[in-house]
Amino acid sequence: MVAQFKIVLLAAIFAAARSQAPVGGPHGRPHVARYLRGEGREDEEAPALHYFATDPEWKYVAVRRTASEPVELFDVASESDKPVARFAFKGEPPEIYAGATEYIILLLKYDLNEVLVDPKQVGLESITFMFFPDPRDPNFLALADATTAVFVNRELKVIERWSGTIEELFEKFSICRWFDYTQQVVLEDAPEGSRAGESVAISDSGDVVAVGAPYFAEGGRVRMYVRSSTTLWPQLGTNDILGGVGERLGTRLALSGDGSTVAVDVRRDEGPSLVRIYRLSEERKTWGLIGSIPDESRFAWRGIALSRDGNRVAIGDGVKTVRVFELRAGPLWVQLGGDMTGGYSFGSAVDLNAEGTRVAVGEPSAPSGNGPFGGVAGGIVRVYEFDGSSWKQLGADIAGDWKGDWSGYSVALDGAGEHVAIGAPDHFDNPVCGGNSCGQARVFEFDGTSWAQLGLDIDAAVADLRFGVSVDLSGDGLTLVVGAPGSGFSGSIGTATAYKFFAGSWGKLGLRGAFAEGAPEDLFGSSVAVAADDAATVVVGAPSNDAVGDEAGHARVFEVCQ
Repeated sequence: MVAQFKIVLLAAIFAAARSQAPVGGPHGRPHVARYLRGEGREDEEAPALHYFATDPEWKYVAVRRTASEPVELFDVASESDKPVARFAFKGEPPEIYAGATEYIILLLKYDLNEVLVDPKQVGLESITFMFFPDPRDPNFLALADATTAVFVNRELKVIERWSGTIEELFEKFSICRWFDYTQQVVLEDAPEGSRAGESVAISDSGDVVAVGAPYFAEGGRVRMYVRSSTTLWPQLGTNDILGGVGERLGTRLALSGDGSTVAVDVRRDEGPSLVRIYRLSEERKTWGLIGSIPDESRFAWRGIALSRDGNRVAIGDGVKTVRVFELRAGPLWVQLGGDMTGGYSFGSAVDLNAEGTRVAVGEPSAPSGNGPFGGVAGGIVRVYEFDGSSWKQLGADIAGDWKGDWSGYSVALDGAGEHVAIGAPDHFDNPVCGGNSCGQARVFEFDGTSWAQLGLDIDAAVADLRFGVSVDLSGDGLTLVVGAPGSGFSGSIGTATAYKFFAGSWGKLGLRGAFAEGAPEDLFGSSVAVAADDAATVVVGAPSNDAVGDEAGHARVFEVCQ
């Protein structure tokens, strides 16, 4: 599929190039930079180009006039007509990135000026595909024909050779694949019965991760981790955040943008439940309590969200009410505006935009959607905006697609609050799935007056996958991660899948479909979180994982090239 997509993209770029080809200069060389600045002469004949590609921002343009000439890279902003790099091939240039950004990046990173790449030199029949096996390291390159791939270094010396089908080559060497450092970044330091990974959160940069273990010891635990260049994901702070006897701390949690503030749900056997807010000391040594907000609700699923600066927290009681509180001097948490109210299950999922001025609220048991019985539990999502004194609904309710979907079981807002992702884990009106609790995710965009769906429905193809139990969006709203923990019975395997919105549709990042799977019945995908800044880091919880002990649970951190 990826090869076909790239080739289609290449064909489109070829067509554009032939219709808007750069004007030739006095010696026949295409003056690409000058032409793109609008300085081409209209009376000059536009040559047909053998190859034409640009990066998305049109900073660089790569052209090849004929099959026998090198590919030349031009700086669009430069006054010079000389290329900044030349890349020569015997035969055709690589097809898969011949019209894509990665090809431009390759030229820039490798700086292969006047280098002639002969496929015979590396033992290939041709060079059909070119990509970085690990895009974070430009020192090694993968070149491939239809059946063989080779790793080469900057001197084009072959380091490794591998053969297989085209599908296997992409599976093994694809750019934008997910890199799962399973042996290094599995956060599994909780004992038996802790259910670590029931909740997870990640900072905007992807450098801080929070993992909730609500059944740890007698009261639950949240442990914070930080990315390190020397020690892989050590604990952040010298102390854990722990619950007391008779409490269950960590079923839900939320993290500020910089990872220095965390809000934690605390269920209590007796008395009102609480949301406690903790902040890391200035020396980044200890986590201290800066607020405790009581809630009379004892509903099992309540929503919590924090603003980017950690000074606003949204709390849904999961029954009928959502409130937003703001940190004032004291420290004192003061309710911002009035209550937002709905029906039963209103507030079981909430999320705030970065500034804390918009809040998305799920009410998964609300009647909506198509089907018999009045659309029972189709679910709705509402988005509210703070106008300076009160919370006003933004647009109409976003209804579930079908009765019984439980749409709004999970929600996520992007940084601006212009996109909302909605999970519906019990969706089943899906001919591909053909069963119950297949699941669905949808994303909507606010157009100034109403919420319009962005792209098509994303439907699961497997029954009982419960796709959409958890969702999260990147800061720009264009990368979506969906957790699907499965039923937890009969060997069901949970998954996490990432999607990128491109050219009007949601496409999977990576080539394997779900970028990661859990062990049987470990509920991998129960919680997911993606770094807002670049969507390059994701954390996924598996609360029933038994690697350390029965239902000890763990969380796994993944990184992706984009």
